Amino acid sequence: ESPIIDFYPEDFKIDKDGKKNSWEWISILPFIDSERLFKATVEYCPSSKLTAKEAERNKFGNIYKYKFSRKNMENVESCDPDLKIPTILECRSVETIMEWSIESKTSFTNVVPPLTQIPQPGFPSLNVLPIVNAQIRPIKINVFGTMSVYKTLLLCIRESNLKKSAREIADFVVGRSVFVNWPLLHEAKVLAISDSESTFRIDKRGKVTGKARENRDLKDWHEKCLKEEDAYLKGRGVPGTGGLRIGPVVHILTVVPMQGMFKDPLNGSLKKVFGKEEAEVPIQVVIFKSPIEDPRFKEIEALPLEYHIPVKTNVICNKGPFKGCLGIVKSHLKDKVQVTFTVFPKENFPLKNLINRKKKYVGLGQMSTRLGIRVDLLGRFVGAIKLEPGQINLGLNLKNFGEYKLPGYSDFKHQSDLSWNNDDYVQVAGSIRENDEQSWGFWVFSEKAINLVEEYSKKFPELFKILDEVEYQRSYNIISLFGEGGKEKVAEIKAWLDSLPIAKQPRLPITSFTLLREDVLKIEEMVRDNRERMKTQNSINEVVESVHPSDLHAKNTERFVKIPTKDSRPELCDRVVNLYCNGVPFGLRGTVIGCHHHSSCVEVLFDEEFMGGTSLEGLCPNYRGKLVQWANLMKLDHEINSLKRPKYIASKESEMVDQVVVYGGIDGTRPGFQRRVSHTSDANDTDIRTILKSQNMNPKGVLFESLKGGQSTFKVRRARPKFQKRVSHTSEGNDTDIRT
Repeated sequence: ESPIIDFYPEDFKIDKDGKKNSWEWISILPFIDSERLFKATVEYCPSSKLTAKEAERNKFGNIYKYKFSRKNMENVESCDPDLKIPTILECRSVETIMEWSIESKTSFTNVVPPLTQIPQPGFPSLNVLPIVNAQIRPIKINVFGTMSVYKTLLLCIRESNLKKSAREIADFVVGRSVFVNWPLLHEAKVLAISDSESTFRIDKRGKVTGKARENRDLKDWHEKCLKEEDAYLKGRGVPGTGGLRIGPVVHILTVVPMQGMFKDPLNGSLKKVFGKEEAEVPIQVVIFKSPIEDPRFKEIEALPLEYHIPVKTNVICNKGPFKGCLGIVKSHLKDKVQVTFTVFPKENFPLKNLINRKKKYVGLGQMSTRLGIRVDLLGRFVGAIKLEPGQINLGLNLKNFGEYKLPGYSDFKHQSDLSWNNDDYVQVAGSIRENDEQSWGFWVFSEKAINLVEEYSKKFPELFKILDEVEYQRSYNIISLFGEGGKEKVAEIKAWLDSLPIAKQPRLPITSFTLLREDVLKIEEMVRDNRERMKTQNSINEVVESVHPSDLHAKNTERFVKIPTKDSRPELCDRVVNLYCNGVPFGLRGTVIGCHHHSSCVEVLFDEEFMGGTSLEGLCPNYRGKLVQWANLMKLDHEINSLKRPKYIASKESEMVDQVVVYGGIDGTRPGFQRRVSHTSDANDTDIRTILKSQNMNPKGVLFESLKGGQSTFKVRRARPKFQKRVSHTSEGNDTDIRT
């Protein structure tokens, strides 16, 4: 009955645009006519018709001001314990109500309060570069990948009047700290300075050396300078860039941005850590002296132990028998810390079995044979089939844009292992990041995908027949395919596709791996049962132990840089404990249920609910999930390091070493592939080393996993080939040493 009901449709289209998270999707809604809206409000919903509760909700409320006070020590009770919002103990804030009214315009005054310090450290400011004037012009700024036709604000800074060459100023510039990325100033270290004549760079020994530019490189240099000038003017295709006229580029500095502070666990000293990814910045947008020092990034010398890990500090042990255990500092003993740890018994639920289960996937060729559909036609139906007009897609989007997959239906098998992204966290305008490595592999599909395509072909056989007879096109015309009544037919097919369960399921990048929801729920059940069992058996103990400071992670070190370790590559079902994640309780344990190689992030199902938790778009129970940086977690299950190496003694019965793994090549070369060798032992075999040596392999890195009757196998990692060579050996009688 509402005259404006068309403004608020119950059903509307959503453009996912290849994004996983629902908040990234675009809702396609009709535009609102403001005149119709106001007219309907006056006619149908005047203030006189509102209930008392509606009238109260429809008026301006109070403005509350919170101010820090050292004197205040009151506790603030949780406003909603059900949402896991904790009570604030000894709250140091005082709440007051601000007096204001719309008429007196006291709600907001655009005046900077007296004694305000400008600029503030960590905040952007226009005052730190020499701005000559500001204009509003259509400069074709590129913010989201395409040039805009609208006018935008253009700031013009004073052009560089530096007449000296790179050779003359290299000693003054190279090796020092500067500030880049205006207006969001960020500290960086200068590695090199370049001009049209030469480049001067600091080497590993700290010596500045120069290299003259060859004539054949001059063209490339001038093109780079013009490109940088244009990038500052028109933008780099991302928000926060463009709108700055810097003038001709004559000198370019090569810098590495600061990543944060590293806290030495031994002595508590703080040192700046600079990245490894270089950025090229014109010298006129570089600030050589910070307008104000940022206290967060002030280096500190070594501190006494009782200062950097004081008593009552919450800590987590990072190695040894108490690894992952949460503790509290009790006292200090010379160069060690006495900690009371809360020790959990060893977890024994088989999480890895979830990912070790074989899920059958087949390639397009086998899928084509089973369904009797040509491979190229099948590829279109599992991907996208675009129709015009209207940009309608009649594909199943099981492989969206060739870059996204649908868990449980499609997967992309990489021909080589994906490298975990350990790039710098902080980048600035002008950062030079090498092109992402191209993923080589092939698409595979599950039984559910095959059944879905079969159902599609039976539901709309005419669509399959038509597309089988026409040549491939990037987009098809509806009329040319279906004739005059084509729009109705397309609408029917589209409605059926939108009704499928997969229509609302998020797609994942092919470099991401996640567990299915049913597997996540099994993990949640295993963890819950394990915790309940520990509580009923009273198996959680407190242990007092003296620990070296380097074996501890202290709470509240979020602002410090986390240095990735060699074993930091995550895997699904890894057990982890939180160290630095914002919004997650310190020391809370969880399980990795998703790995995103391109962003160095993981999705974690934590063992308990917490206020900042989410459902990870329905993947896990609410308040239990979180997308976090992998470097902010500590891995608990190190299977390789925790395995014991049993002694193998010859017996009268046949024995089998099921998995002997040798890490490293013959000459200590970097591992590249795995070589398998089989050996069946009988009677008086004495030592596995002998057979390893006979196969030209290094026995020092042997890792035994199990001992069974039958045949023994072991693996050796070698240099680079992408194939496996199999070698068999059958022993009888007095073979001496299988390790060789």
